[in-house]
Amino acid sequence: MMRISSLNRFFSALFNKDYFKNVCRSILLLNNCSYNIETVTFVGMQHKPVPIFSTGRFSKLMEDYVNEDSKLRPLYNRPHKRSSYEAQLQEKSQHLVDRALLAEVLTDQYASLDIAKRYPLVHEAIDQLALPESFTVTTGHQVCLFTGPLYFIYKIVNTIRLAEELTESLKKPVLPIFWMATEDHDFEEVNHVWYGDIKYRWERPFGGGVGRMNTDGVEEVVDQLQHAVGESPSANELLDLFRRCYRPGNSLAQATRELATSLFGHKGLIVLDADDARLKSKMTGYFKDELLNRSSSEIIEPASQVLNEYYFTQVNPREINLFYLNNETRYRLDIEDGVFKTVDGPYTWSAEEITAELEQFPERFSPNVILRPLYQEVILPNLAYIGGGGELAYWLQLKPLFDRHMVPFPILRLRNSVGFMRRKFVHKMESLNLSLQDICEPVFEQRRNHFKKELELNGQIDSLKAEASVLFQQMHELADKIDPTLKGTAEAYNARQTHLIENFEKKILRAIQRRESEVSRMFDEIHAEAFPSGGLQERRDTYLTLVERFGGGVMNILFDEIDPFAHDFSWFIE
Repeated sequence: MMRISSLNRFFSALFNKDYFKNVCRSILLLNNCSYNIETVTFVGMQHKPVPIFSTGRFSKLMEDYVNEDSKLRPLYNRPHKRSSYEAQLQEKSQHLVDRALLAEVLTDQYASLDIAKRYPLVHEAIDQLALPESFTVTTGHQVCLFTGPLYFIYKIVNTIRLAEELTESLKKPVLPIFWMATEDHDFEEVNHVWYGDIKYRWERPFGGGVGRMNTDGVEEVVDQLQHAVGESPSANELLDLFRRCYRPGNSLAQATRELATSLFGHKGLIVLDADDARLKSKMTGYFKDELLNRSSSEIIEPASQVLNEYYFTQVNPREINLFYLNNETRYRLDIEDGVFKTVDGPYTWSAEEITAELEQFPERFSPNVILRPLYQEVILPNLAYIGGGGELAYWLQLKPLFDRHMVPFPILRLRNSVGFMRRKFVHKMESLNLSLQDICEPVFEQRRNHFKKELELNGQIDSLKAEASVLFQQMHELADKIDPTLKGTAEAYNARQTHLIENFEKKILRAIQRRESEVSRMFDEIHAEAFPSGGLQERRDTYLTLVERFGGGVMNILFDEIDPFAHDFSWFIE
């Protein structure tokens, strides 16, 4: 496939969108190259990164972690910077991973996709994974419908870019892994997708791990989206891809693997479903320790106390941090009077019985959020984990657990965050003299500051306050001269008058906003574009929304511009 994304911005000044696409199609066909709309869709954008914490959308914990605050230093192994990875690689090299088994499981999981022919870079990556000199960087997420929120995409792009950078700097193959959280059982978190202001929901009964369920009924959601999308060629091509991946008979895990491979297979992304008896057999010793000793909660308590003292604790461990998983339900495990049982379930075991069950059927035991990271690092030759602020917050509780089991703790990378602005909203920003920093403020403050500046209210109100202050200073001096007991009365009048002036200022601003309703509406529209429902686009908008607005080539822009070692918020301006 001929890569032409680097030409997009050069040609944006010379050709319109349709002409540019036709030229590119002709070039590819003349050179006997296959045509792919993802490759040649025209996107002309400016990348304008800003400091990530200037957006006000990230926690103080993440800010201090990124800035390597000393009080957090005991909670992780090495900071995310280039100089850390050589030592991380050396440490991980000493940790034995069953690479042959890992490659075997992945080969089986990809059997239906014919990756040797269709996705040769994925096939090659799995072969490399079996070699002792290869390593991985990993991200993970639930198997959300149609990729779910945009940060699903951003996580994977960041992971692939980091793998590329480390492969070059370490001179060893570093492979990107996407870990599907197929054992989660919260169907309400994965059964819907937003398009515009409407939530499209997949309705069906559910009980067990989400990855095992079939995709029957998803085609109805695709039909609904088809009516909403309209004539966008790129969006409709993506909907066709959804239909193929979520076809009847596929499990949700299979559909997610096929979709992620269709989007990222050309970059060599490996998609792993760890809900596999062979992989879980590597965890029987760790799971047995959890069942019999129930020490995880106590082990991570010191780290949790540090976080509680200065920030917050993201997760609270249970006495047993395992579930019992069958094809119908995922039950939480508990112990009462020495008897192991499933909470709200029919199963009970003695200690001997449950350890025998574990050894015979390891696939029936599912780690919760406390043990899942340990499982990941036991079976993968992993150097780093890329996640959002919430994920990294619970990872920072877990290093003592890794130390107990002598498993290297990975480097933690706060993923890149991204925002997109369409041209019509950029024009509105320009007309209001708003910067990207300005729009990160709450919208009511943006309006207030704008109207104050436009009408120079600051100077006028300050002048009134100054004149009032002089007047009441004279009253204070007069009271002091005539009767000092009147000074309290003068001070009370002063406070009351200051309050009246401030209320007068607020009434003026409200009157201006009513008079300038069009300007106020523009502020609301800009803010709704930048931060829908007051939050980051990536938490609600989907890849379908992005493709419909900007075309399929938007993925190339992400790969071209995202720096996996920069802690920026990347604005892309059409």
